[in-house]
Amino acid sequence: YQECIPTIYWDTMWILSPCPWRNYDYVRVTSKDDSCAVYVDGVLSTTLNSLQTYEFTITDITTLKTSNPAEVFQYLDSRHQSAQGSDWGDPAMFAPNSVNMTQKRADFSTFYTHSRSVSSKYYVNIVVPNGETNLLQLDGTTLTSFQPAGASGYSVARQSITSGSHTITTAGSGFSA
Repeated sequence: YQECIPTIYWDTMWILSPCPWRNYDYVRVTSKDDSCAVYVDGVLSTTLNSLQTYEFTITDITTLKTSNPAEVFQYLDSRHQSAQGSDWGDPAMFAPNSVNMTQKRADFSTFYTHSRSVSSKYYVNIVVPNGETNLLQLDGTTLTSFQPAGASGYSVARQSITSGSHTITTAGSGFSA
């Protein structure tokens, strides 16, 4: 069973970043209301009615906008879709934060429980407003790897990290990760 996000948290804009070691990620958009226009990188892709779903794939940083509140999930396909062969990752599903769901601090940990002796790779995607990239720190270090997400007004860092505990902070208006 998967718990759905309450509709009061559905939103209208996301900056999506695919997993770096896969060929593509799936994105599913579900509309709350009728006549919901879905724009992918500024191009109208479809119009949904209430509770209809639209699915597409992403291979690069993508801006998703909807004219009405929507729920968005991103899916990492099985490791057999990995660009690196069959060693990198299992299927996963998560709800990316919209650009309006930000925070000023996040503490998180990675873990590795695999019994085979395969090296692990970890990364975090961080989204901030363009003018605030220099205000964000990962584990006390200012990141310099941000790239603009098109003309969205936001930038994304796709940062490799080590196994263990990490902290992201900003002196700016907030980030999503």
